[in-house]
Amino acid sequence: MGKLWKGIRMTVNDKWECDFALYVQDRFVTLGTLQEIHEYTGISLKALKQYSRESYQKRFPNKRALVRLDEE
Repeated sequence: MGKLWKGIRMTVNDKWECDFALYVQDRFVTLGTLQEIHEYTGISLKALKQYSRESYQKRFPNKRALVRLDEE
């Protein structure tokens, strides 16, 4: 269930609770959950989510990329 906050529906989404790796160009920066990366780098959660989108990575291939690490 979502919660309405200032006209925006906030939903709990488990896809953001897994581990990610943050890269700037080809350089590894850090590893952790979205919240941990936010605290370490100071980058907003909204921006981090944007960096994980395929459309962002195609548009800006040599910028920041947030890669989801799948558990196997």
